[in-house]
Amino acid sequence: MPGFGQSEKVPGIERVSDIVVAIQGWLGVWNIERFAIGGNSMGGRVALGVAAQMPTQVRALMLLDAVGVNLKDVPIVNPLTLPPDQFMSGLVKHPDRYRKLTPYRTLSDAQELNHGRHVFAQYLGNDGIASDPSLDLTRVNMPTLLLWGRDDIIVPVEYGRQLEKALADAELLIIDDVGHLPHIEEPQMTCRTMADFLSRHANLLA
Repeated sequence: MPGFGQSEKVPGIERVSDIVVAIQGWLGVWNIERFAIGGNSMGGRVALGVAAQMPTQVRALMLLDAVGVNLKDVPIVNPLTLPPDQFMSGLVKHPDRYRKLTPYRTLSDAQELNHGRHVFAQYLGNDGIASDPSLDLTRVNMPTLLLWGRDDIIVPVEYGRQLEKALADAELLIIDDVGHLPHIEEPQMTCRTMADFLSRHANLLA
């Protein structure tokens, strides 16, 4: 998403819903007609938004611990509201494993991470972490892979189960001993699962 990692923030892209529009514009510039898309957490909300807006072009969807539905009795936790000493343990099941697997080692790495947190807060504004109220999940009819950490306290696994029920062609894999970031906590399993999913649906992308 614009502003994360080493990407630059795009003028006029102020809220999460704006990112969907930006991605649609980028796809149009490059004349990409068929593609798979995926995302984690709020990035998953963005991927869902693109899929709902472009259901004939999005041929496969991959969502990791994504924000997509509302569950009144199961709160979503904004990690930015956690005390500093609980931030890492809120995101992942095993913080020590996370520290070994992430590349944030230098001062510039730390500055990049802090910049991402600042950009994330800007995108959320006063809305907090929530699904898109205008999202029509009935339009999301392409094959969808849902990957969820069983121990996610940010977007609990109940959201994955509800998304599986709400989407027309979804399969849910719950990963034990993992929190909110399966692609970092269990990168090999995550990559294998996504590669297998895309291989099974390669004909849709051809």
